[in-house]
Amino acid sequence: GDYVDTVDNRYYSVFSTESSTLAPGITQEIKKAMSADNKQMVYYIATADITREDVNVYANYNNNDPAAGWAMQRVLDQANAAQEKYGNPDSKHYIENYNVIASTNGAGYDMSTGEPGGLLVMNGKEYHGINSNGFFGILKDGTAVIGTTQEYNTIYKGQVAEGIAGFGSTLIKDGKVKITGTTDYFNDRASRTAVGITATGKVVLMVLDGRQEPVSCGGSMEEIAQIMLEAGCVDAVNLDGGGSTTYVAKPEGADKLEVISNPSDGAARSVATTLMMVST
Repeated sequence: GDYVDTVDNRYYSVFSTESSTLAPGITQEIKKAMSADNKQMVYYIATADITREDVNVYANYNNNDPAAGWAMQRVLDQANAAQEKYGNPDSKHYIENYNVIASTNGAGYDMSTGEPGGLLVMNGKEYHGINSNGFFGILKDGTAVIGTTQEYNTIYKGQVAEGIAGFGSTLIKDGKVKITGTTDYFNDRASRTAVGITATGKVVLMVLDGRQEPVSCGGSMEEIAQIMLEAGCVDAVNLDGGGSTTYVAKPEGADKLEVISNPSDGAARSVATTLMMVST
């Protein structure tokens, strides 16, 4: 593939890339790679140029309405709920040309109640406070940020328009890999979801299929950090993985969102928070 290896081929090498433009300013890449120990990895990268006025990234929740109480809903159903709420001309919330283009699962959560594990901010309103996992957010000035809990409390609180918690690990900080954990969670391969920000302020969502060899072995934290570097990220944070990992998109030329990734439970799991890329 069109892979420039910056780490002496230590982690993986891409052998196939399928690129498409899903909407103006939103691109998708489906990549197949071979790990250093010769196992196949399949992953999906959606990149949104949020410097454009017609491209936005939003946090989402069950029926696009966390005020209704904690709940769980599949990524596809959450995206469709937002599409119906804002894209339907009969809705009081109608936004012209509103189109959900891509979405992934988000932060960790209480699997019995759907309460988010950490920050949830939608449309400038904080529905759940921050925990120790830091956050990814879109500020009210339209820029993306990944920050620590301390940075949220001292710098960003009140400035965030859309935000969710990270999950357990910073992957990249200031252009350098920052993997500090050494537990099995960091080292074992699994299905993974991550979000990152490029040097030019674009937002990258990444989903890696896992737990389904020989099709896709998943990745360690180090491996997904390298994937995010390869995608141009200067900052990136891990999101919830395993059976929660889901990538939904509206393929080029299609009129409906669909699950593009292969969730490791065999079917998409109901989750709490999600992130979505929207074109207007």
